[in-house]
Amino acid sequence: VGCALLQGVATAAVNYYRNMLRPWPRWLQQAMRTKLEHVPTLVLWGEDDSAIGRELSEGMDEAVPGLKVVY
Repeated sequence: VGCALLQGVATAAVNYYRNMLRPWPRWLQQAMRTKLEHVPTLVLWGEDDSAIGRELSEGMDEAVPGLKVVY
């Protein structure tokens, strides 16, 4: 069971990076340019996360109107 789990993790990681290099479909590119307004958004942010520091959340409110970040 342990080896199968690790193999699944490795496959998922490789697929993540592989998909980041592919061109996005046109409909998704258009959707990314569409600005959403008046959509309440809640972000739960771990303060003790060693991989993603709290400083990465700074300035998100400028890009996302109606954002609330809870640490």
